[in-house]
Amino acid sequence: MGFAPEVRRLLRKLPEKRQTALFSATLSRDVRELAQRFTRNAAQVAIEPERPNVDSVEQVYVEVLEHDKVRVLEELLRRYETDQVLVFRHTKRGVDDLVQKLVRRKHDVAAIHGDMTQRERERTMQRFRDGALHVLIATNVAARGLHIEDISHVVNYDLPEDAEVFTHRVGRTGRAGKLGVAVTFVGEWDFDAFDQLRAKAGVPFRREVLELYER
Repeated sequence: MGFAPEVRRLLRKLPEKRQTALFSATLSRDVRELAQRFTRNAAQVAIEPERPNVDSVEQVYVEVLEHDKVRVLEELLRRYETDQVLVFRHTKRGVDDLVQKLVRRKHDVAAIHGDMTQRERERTMQRFRDGALHVLIATNVAARGLHIEDISHVVNYDLPEDAEVFTHRVGRTGRAGKLGVAVTFVGEWDFDAFDQLRAKAGVPFRREVLELYER
């Protein structure tokens, strides 16, 4: 959790006698540990996550070797050259690594994650909203709460950890009555996890073979 140190410092300064309410889009291990430490006899209320709108988001999966992922993403970006594309990775390091590789290949991309300052994040997001930037590489946490109606494509560069993460990711596209496409990369070690994800997500996927593997 990117702001955990700041949250802990704030909580330590609060009066001992208080009412505490904690809200989170997901209950990760860090969030649960924080809640257990700073609350007493807490009641947990969970809301069933919304399912992505099958009618407005086309689900596509691509079988890809790990070492080919950058080239496959490049092929997709050539297809989506004029569209707004949001690419997800698990970690901040993974986001920065992918941005560096794409920049070296002359792609205009930017990162958004918890190690950036608020000003940096806002400046990047404004470029993306204005259409000056077409490709944004993000972590799950950094992309939560994004409300940009013109995101046409979501790419799961790293397979979502579970159906809830999948729902939050693909929910960034297909908004405001527009159609969207979510592309999920399935690596050589991901097949079992993808089968479980597909069953739990409850949405149909279409397999696509890209030019890289047709030659």
